[in-house]
Amino acid sequence: PRRLRIKVGADNDFYSQIHYIQSHNLEMTCGVVSSLPRFLPCPKTDAARVTKTGMGSSAALVTSLVGALLAFFDVTDVFSADDDNDGRRMVHNLAQVCHCVAQNKIGSGFDVSSAVYGSQKYVRFSPGLLSPLLRYDDACASEDNYYRFSKELYDAVTTTEWDNEVGPLRLPPGMELLMADVCGGSESPSMARKVMAWKKGPEQKLADRLWKNLAEINGKLYDALRRMTAEDWNERWKRHARSLSRQTASQWEIYATNGGNHPSSDDDDGMRQCAAWLLEFRNTFFAARRGLKEMGVSAGVPIEPDLQTSLADATMSLPGVVAAGVPGAGGYDALFCLYIGGDDVRERIGCFWSRQCDDHGVVCPLDVRIGSEGVRREDM
Repeated sequence: PRRLRIKVGADNDFYSQIHYIQSHNLEMTCGVVSSLPRFLPCPKTDAARVTKTGMGSSAALVTSLVGALLAFFDVTDVFSADDDNDGRRMVHNLAQVCHCVAQNKIGSGFDVSSAVYGSQKYVRFSPGLLSPLLRYDDACASEDNYYRFSKELYDAVTTTEWDNEVGPLRLPPGMELLMADVCGGSESPSMARKVMAWKKGPEQKLADRLWKNLAEINGKLYDALRRMTAEDWNERWKRHARSLSRQTASQWEIYATNGGNHPSSDDDDGMRQCAAWLLEFRNTFFAARRGLKEMGVSAGVPIEPDLQTSLADATMSLPGVVAAGVPGAGGYDALFCLYIGGDDVRERIGCFWSRQCDDHGVVCPLDVRIGSEGVRREDM
């Protein structure tokens, strides 16, 4: 019989590289992290536990495996650049099913959708689309079970009309993402389950209020990004990003009031508007963090624990930093930062994080950046 051998190669950001960097006496800076050899071996702790960075890594693994198998067997055109093509849609649908079955729950699906389509505005699919597939404890327990499951799986992936929505999301020129691996760790599925259980419990009214408020804030953040990425503002962002990256938010407040106060600006109105937009985005993001913090405290879940709050606040005080916070379901194991400027700003933030190790565990910058490509073919 013919056999298929699968070798999984993970990007360095998939696993924590803290032990590798420490064992080679390297500094935990952005420059060092980006220069590491590609596809380093999977690191394990003394207890043989795999140390993932998280941030949707399980969804990325499932999505890449599904995409590779569909491409290998020439089932569909997986790597077309067209987001509306049937190949990407099939990868998305099948990966969503596999991820839900693996976790034994139907999550939001955002992490799988991001792995397929890249950065996006996302509206989740109706859970009822996949709930019938989770009732099979063992699809191969009997021949009859197998055929029923196979038929429902095929229909769910190829013929069912999914109601999820994927819209474009991009950052203005000069704005970039930086993420950190924080040595701690929290299990996202268990945290998410606790939050959902709290949402249905005695504090349901509070939960509904917080949920609604966060949805409104997310809408405001999206609208702010749309305004900042309007085509007629691209050149102005490029012109002013460098100057804004050298200053903190307190200086942006001065520019927003009077753009002409900046000595190198030959476009006072442009400087004023760019600074005002950055402040609006920053303040709206602060409101989102406050809502998530309140939700975590009420639910008894460390969505943004105090240690992460202090690290995020300290990061947001740095020149060029627009926003910082805890990604995904929250916890102790990661941090993200949006900044304006070039690689010098990135390196400065990474160096700051490396100096926080005594107070916040070990904080190591990652090489990952924002991207709109999604699933792609990688040369090994």
